Amino acid sequence: MTSSKLIVILFIVGVFLLTGFKEPFKESKAAQKVRVEKWTGTVTWMKTSRSKARQIVNTSGHEDIYTWDKFFVFRIHAEFINNKGTIIRKDTTKNWGLDSLWFTNPNVYTTEETTTRIFCDGKETLELEVKWDENRKNYWLSFETPDCRLCQFHKRIHSLQGIFIDTLTGENPRLQLTLPANFTGHPVGNNPNVLSGKWDELIPAPNDPGGGDIIIRSKWDLKKS
Repeated sequence: MTSSKLIVILFIVGVFLLTGFKEPFKESKAAQKVRVEKWTGTVTWMKTSRSKARQIVNTSGHEDIYTWDKFFVFRIHAEFINNKGTIIRKDTTKNWGLDSLWFTNPNVYTTEETTTRIFCDGKETLELEVKWDENRKNYWLSFETPDCRLCQFHKRIHSLQGIFIDTLTGENPRLQLTLPANFTGHPVGNNPNVLSGKWDELIPAPNDPGGGDIIIRSKWDLKKS
């Protein structure tokens, strides 16, 4: 009797293992489709701004003159193969300024010229993620930018205090980049096997007589592998 019960129990357990545990781990067809999608192509992104001007302020009958030229450009270029790609990051900042100030004691103009240059280069192999809305009508591209080594040079020339030079090195950590940077995503075109588009943005700089608007331009062209 005991052996018969054992056989029945083992049979029931075997049937349960073959049936009951399969269903919870079975992926839907939509989930399987998204899981196996691989994309190959390029993504480029650039953020830049320039402020350049000469401003004169009258103080007690004397002219205080401010002149500056400030510029930066941050670039990302990515080449993906099957969602894995080489991403190159290049950041450049160049700031120059000259201030001419009148001092009454002693009665003399003083000048201060400052120059700052910052460079950051990075290259890493990182993953691309394509995110979809609920109906797969719109999508976003998301990936991390590389870590990069930062080199900074700063020079100050003062007519009374002399010359000061300072250098600095450090690390710029990786950041998450998502395109397009909006809530609606980019619409899928006529061919769902091709993700191609561009996204531009202009961020006005408030109260900057030299301009200083921030311009962002991005473009991508990906095909399903």
